[in-house]
Amino acid sequence: AKDATQAAALGLVTVPLAPPAPQQRPANTSPNVGTPPPAPGAGQPPQQKTAFDQSPAEWAAFKARHGI
Repeated sequence: AKDATQAAALGLVTVPLAPPAPQQRPANTSPNVGTPPPAPGAGQPPQQKTAFDQSPAEWAAFKARHGI
């Protein structure tokens, strides 16, 4: 072997391995850490009624608007 790198690659020389670097976890920089989530419906538009919640007239109007 001509140099130490080639000798190590061919297995002619044992090279001690460096220990793996410890994993560093980044600090949690997310906004609102530790605050509870907002209550359901707070600041949200009202949910659309499902077909089961609508009257027959409302359901017929919905189908007509959406071409169903």
